[in-house]
Amino acid sequence: MTIYHVWHVGDKYLAEKAAHEVLRGHRINDKREFFEIAPLPHFSSFERTNYDVTSDFLYTLKGLIEEGWDFLEIEYRDASPEEVREVHNQSR
Repeated sequence: MTIYHVWHVGDKYLAEKAAHEVLRGHRINDKREFFEIAPLPHFSSFERTNYDVTSDFLYTLKGLIEEGWDFLEIEYRDASPEEVREVHNQSR
């Protein structure tokens, strides 16, 4: 598992629901909370494995999630590197 971005949000339940709506077509398994950046069959092998392309897709998904939060007036901020390490250590 790779964590690409961590935010702190004001309403974690509403923020999660909104983010899941954006990522609906990217979910790997309906019973799990894991997502692919460029899911099959919508993306080519090149798009799924090229770093520059997947970075653009990830940036776009991040922006769509944040736009949804802005629309819903959910407060959020990027987590600091220290906070990301803390989250990573807690998930072990």
